[in-house]
Amino acid sequence: MYSKIQDYLSEKNVQKIAWLLLATGIIYRIILWWQNRGLFIDEANLARNIYERNFFGLAKPLTYEQFAPPVFLWITKLNTIFFGFDERVLRLFPLFSGIASLFLFYKIAKEFISFKSLWYPLALFATGALYLRYSTEFKQYMPDALVSLLLLYTAIKLHVLKSSGIRFSLIWIVLGSVAIWTSMPSVFILTAVGLYYFIQLILSDQKKKIAILVIIGVSWLLQFGFYFFIILKDQMNSSYLQNFHQWYFLDAFPKSFEQFKSHNWLVIKGLTEAVGGKTEYLKGSLKVSLTLNLFLTFLGYIHIFKTKNFKGILLIVPGVLVLAASMMKSYSLTERLMLFCIPCWLILIGMGLEFALQMRFKFFKIILVAVAIFVVIKFNKISYLTTRPLRLESMNKCLDYLVENKITANDLYVHNLASGGYVFYTEIHPKKDKWKSLKNAHQLTWQTNLKQLFETTKVRSALLSSSMGDGVYPIWEDIKSTNNIESVSDETDAKAVIFSPK
Repeated sequence: MYSKIQDYLSEKNVQKIAWLLLATGIIYRIILWWQNRGLFIDEANLARNIYERNFFGLAKPLTYEQFAPPVFLWITKLNTIFFGFDERVLRLFPLFSGIASLFLFYKIAKEFISFKSLWYPLALFATGALYLRYSTEFKQYMPDALVSLLLLYTAIKLHVLKSSGIRFSLIWIVLGSVAIWTSMPSVFILTAVGLYYFIQLILSDQKKKIAILVIIGVSWLLQFGFYFFIILKDQMNSSYLQNFHQWYFLDAFPKSFEQFKSHNWLVIKGLTEAVGGKTEYLKGSLKVSLTLNLFLTFLGYIHIFKTKNFKGILLIVPGVLVLAASMMKSYSLTERLMLFCIPCWLILIGMGLEFALQMRFKFFKIILVAVAIFVVIKFNKISYLTTRPLRLESMNKCLDYLVENKITANDLYVHNLASGGYVFYTEIHPKKDKWKSLKNAHQLTWQTNLKQLFETTKVRSALLSSSMGDGVYPIWEDIKSTNNIESVSDETDAKAVIFSPK
């Protein structure tokens, strides 16, 4: 049986599987982009910055609690100038980044593993929820991944020992500069690239080139320092950022195993499940995908050290630096902020599978491949394209509902968390005239006493609320205590609630 499987998994056949996975990933992304879901709260607030600022203004710290690098904003600004502020236009650069990242990931993975192992990490990257969402969301996270992959691919292909000093320095000064201003976490990848080249030069007879590497590194450092003090410093020190991401910072020195288990382990577990799925069996007692991917990650490290694969520095160092930054409360381990180095992790997982398939135990290898296929099937998000389309914040649908029910701006109250989407759709969106009767409604603040407000409302009114945080449920309790709930929009995320006084 195993020999038949081996025959089927010939180099030619598994290469066809890889191309099929690439095509599937592209189709998934294009369809999900074309579905044109409503803007999520952060997308809407980022769009407001694009709309309200010129190119120079987009190089300054953003408003509405938003954080994004200038080049990402400039590219989007150009897109909106030519094509308008439609959701698809705003998501055009992330879509391009998602598709381009697939091809770069495939090319880089081939440098480390064979096709017999490459299919697994490629399948996760092509069809997983995390990668599909951020390939079609107006945020910088998939462009972050694209920049990281481009830097890694260049480092692998551009040999420091074979390239002329001028060509090498020009390429890396330009590429590193663009990366810094396009992707905030690119500094982690650039550090890995610098270390990768430095060790090669130290071990070679071309130590004079270290001076060139130092010049390149200084140019990166000066630009990042300028970027940090002009833009990043205030953002990193903001109370909003610190409070929101507090849970995702690792404890540097847990006082006990229980403390590690109750925090660090949960953060790592959640991130691992975002990377490769949350497949459970036997009523949750057997966490299949978590166990498999952590096991393969461990084997991936072993494979690198056993084979002395020098290029492994490019995969390992970014993750080590991020973990250190997290322990210093300087970088959050939320899945979207980690997307820039998750491709490195996936390749490590593929290397772990490669190492396992080199073992002699045939039955173990059959079981391992079967489990990997099972994880891919469960992680695959074809449901986004069929039965359960991705919906995060359907503010536009809620506004349609309010117009249909003849609610006007005078009778509409907008919860503060819903403000971004409300402003975008009533003042910026190309079809804003659809909702002109709702423009200039009552926008609530954090300090608004909702119960007192509803007690004084004497006419049929409506509340527009977000899916975020306390955007829905606590508010409903306040409404119910003083008003009759007449109807509620059908959306499962944002809500439009129409009520009348008792």
